[in-house]
Amino acid sequence: MEGCVPCACKCGRTLLSIISDILDFSKIEARRLSLEKTDFNLNTPLREAAEMLAVEAHRKGLELTCEVGPDVPVLLQEDPNRLRQVLVNLLANAIKFTSKASFCGFLKRSGSRFLNSM
Repeated sequence: MEGCVPCACKCGRTLLSIISDILDFSKIEARRLSLEKTDFNLNTPLREAAEMLAVEAHRKGLELTCEVGPDVPVLLQEDPNRLRQVLVNLLANAIKFTSKASFCGFLKRSGSRFLNSM
């Protein structure tokens, strides 16, 4: 029973994220979306996104792993909530369209841009 509490919390956060996404679409359409500039560690939203989707990946028999390339800066000053939303969407789509035993989300740097290869 104790194992259900963390899962319920994660599901609640996922639902909150979905509601936030819907509200963000409204803000985008109204041209009123603002981005935060906060210092954060890249591993935090990446880990949180993977944790939110781990149950779904496990249900499909998938192993979910996420890696950050050695040349990607870990300390960032951006909007961690928007980054988490993007990561959740990318990983959710990867889970949805993957039938293999495992997949890895890998963040790497390409010039001055970051690429996400699934």
